[in-house]
Amino acid sequence: MKKKYKSLILIAIIALILPSILQSFVYLFSGACGGSFGLRPTAHLCVGVEIDSEKTIRKLPSADIDFHILFFHFGYRVDEKNADWSEGFCLGQDIWYGE
Repeated sequence: MKKKYKSLILIAIIALILPSILQSFVYLFSGACGGSFGLRPTAHLCVGVEIDSEKTIRKLPSADIDFHILFFHFGYRVDEKNADWSEGFCLGQDIWYGE
């Protein structure tokens, strides 16, 4: 295999593993039970940018996407049901402390 392809494979592996490690540290240091990275209604805390619910619902497409890559959790949830969400939406790492 050429050196160029080995470098690209190494970069891809690091790109998959690094977010998993960083997300785990965010949970550890904040005392959280979980959360996800992406755009979704704010559960308890947002490490990122909080966006007003009305603007989010009006300007972004409705979808509910949720997946894991290794330990990294990604979530995008924008829909009409969340229009009255008082906390707004979190663009970044959403932190959830449990019920």
